[in-house]
Amino acid sequence: MLVDRDVLGAAPAFPFFGERAPMPTAAVELAWMTGAAVVLGFVTRSTAGRYRIVLREVSVPHRKDGAGDRAADVEAGMRSVVAELERGIAETPGQWFALSSVW
Repeated sequence: MLVDRDVLGAAPAFPFFGERAPMPTAAVELAWMTGAAVVLGFVTRSTAGRYRIVLREVSVPHRKDGAGDRAADVEAGMRSVVAELERGIAETPGQWFALSSVW
């Protein structure tokens, strides 16, 4: 699932490269509901006809049903996801492109 695109136009905004950008929270919430890990994948071109695939598990704090502040929990989980997303993009910034406006 996409974590860097708000294709429906309804996502809350989180800090992304110094500016707030709408980002879907579904990956974090799905991880909470299922106990699954959040894994970001990056595919970059290394040389002509060759690609490098990097998978990174993101440490997302799991919330307990009904416990805590949901908005604060989403914010904390998304901070982890966005930080790892920024790290992956920063490694090869020329290969990340937006098909629609991010900010």
